[in-house]
Parts: sequence; C-alpha cells; structure tokens
Amino acid sequence: MTEPVPRIAPLAPEERTADDRRELAKFAGTRRSEYNIFTTLAKHRAAFPAVLDLTQRLIAAGGLTVRDREIVILRAGSVCGSAYEWSQHVGLGRDAGIDEPLLKAIAGGPLDEVDPPDRQLIDAVDELLAAKTLSEPSWLALRKRFDETQTIELILLVGHYHLLALFLNSLHVVPDGPN
Repeated sequence: MTEPVPRIAPLAPEERTADDRRELAKFAGTRRSEYNIFTTLAKHRAAFPAVLDLTQRLIAAGGLTVRDREIVILRAGSVCGSAYEWSQHVGLGRDAGIDEPLLKAIAGGPLDEVDPPDRQLIDAVDELLAAKTLSEPSWLALRKRFDETQTIELILLVGHYHLLALFLNSLHVVPDGPN
C-alpha cells in the first residue's frame, strides 16, 4: 500500500520566516527536530503558535502520568484512524511502560484482558469520541480516580488529539517514521 501524497506540503526550510523557525525550534532537541505535523501546521501562521502551545502545555501538564497520557493519545489516534498519531506515540507509549498486549488492545484489539484502570481510560476516550460527552457513571468513576485538573486534562487531550487526527488525516500528512 502506498502512502497518500500530502495535500499541503510541509513548509520548506527556505520558506520559513524567523517566527516560523522560532516556533519550530520549540521541539528541537526532542526525538526529531522536524515533524511533518508542525511544518505543515506552520503553513497557517496565525494558528500554528496556538496549536503548538496547546500541544506543549498538554504534554507538559503532568496532571496525568505519562503512561496514562499516552494511553489516551494512542486510543484517540487509533479510534480516529490516524496512522501519524499512532506512529508518533507508539514509541512514547512503550517508553512509558505500555506493553505489547495493551498496545494491541488500544489499537482496537480485544479489551477483555485489559486492567481496569487502563480500561477506564480507553472507555473514556471511546465515549468522548462517540457521544461527545461523558455519561454520569463514567464521570463519577473518573472523578474517583482523578482530581479536577487531571479530569480536565484527560478531556482536553482527547479533544486535542481528535482535532490533530482530523488535520493529519484530511491533509494526508506523512508519518515521520519511528521515533
């Protein structure tokens, strides 16, 4: 299967302004200094800094554990069919302690063997994406486990990565390869 051609090409180095380079440099020193998601987002100079800032704030928020955060991001990416998000976060998930059976479950495999705390996260992502809200039982269960900030962070992560999946899928942004 061949990868789709990007509908909008990433911003080429010779097209970048000083502001573009400054925004892109915020992720320099991470696993990759150039991500297709960001160089494509940079084509919308007004939205790019805001989207990048929200991404950074959610990743650095620290309310959820890194492992929980990656479960949420991977499930949102999987449900939304975002090969890009999956490819970018599967290594981060492994680094955070997500094992192969759980990765398979997150990717759409059987959930029967998933530990209840992880299943709760997966179910919350599924419910948010399908119903666009949390039912009262789901809300109460999450609030027993998470404080207000963590609960808000979880919901924002699902919404943000849903937005990113729409962007990535619609523009055929090419995955960057293994991190």
